[in-house]
Amino acid sequence: PCNAEYMGIPCQLVASCSEDHSVQLWSQEMEAKQFALLQTFKLDAPVYRLSWSVTGGVLACACGDNHVVMIRENASGRWERVNDMSDMQQQSVPIVSVGGMGGMQVPVTQL
Repeated sequence: PCNAEYMGIPCQLVASCSEDHSVQLWSQEMEAKQFALLQTFKLDAPVYRLSWSVTGGVLACACGDNHVVMIRENASGRWERVNDMSDMQQQSVPIVSVGGMGGMQVPVTQL
């Protein structure tokens, strides 16, 4: 998920969330180094759960207002908020579980 990996430089990326409405992305450029804050997003509600896509390029953020906010890495390596989704009740869109057991459900068309 870190652009440096594609250039052969090892990199780790971790996301954290909080009831203060924030999602923070942290990167570790080398294994023995500390994680450094890469980017912070302020959302409209407390954020209770995060789930990475299989490829690591999209982060789903489950918020306390029954919305799922999607954040993805753009072509320049910056992360951006790309989508809000209301609770998918009463819709006939196929859904998949994100994050394993107890994870959120996201419409297949939105992934």
